[in-house]
Amino acid sequence: MKPNWNEAVHPVVDELLLPLPGVRPGKMFGYPAYYTGRKMFACLYGPGVALKLPPADVDRLLGRTGMTRFEPLGRKMGGWVMIVRKRPGDLRRLRKLFRASFECVRAG
Repeated sequence: MKPNWNEAVHPVVDELLLPLPGVRPGKMFGYPAYYTGRKMFACLYGPGVALKLPPADVDRLLGRTGMTRFEPLGRKMGGWVMIVRKRPGDLRRLRKLFRASFECVRAG
């Protein structure tokens, strides 16, 4: 069975997140996920990656190209944004956003 995430995104997200202090890879319902402490702040799902952010940041990002609410299995996840790029390498341009997700959750 083919996984329900874009395998080409995985190494790019690893590159962006694993060097951050205290980040550990894990799983969320079988999907690759990234944690700080016991809290998840990013996960791969479908064609892209979902990031946990402050609600004001999510509202600001919605409507931008490739950014939508994260709604796994049709369930709205407050404080999460889904990012999809045609070329996985383009996620590198969002390095600051990935870092902001990590910092948001780490700060608690």
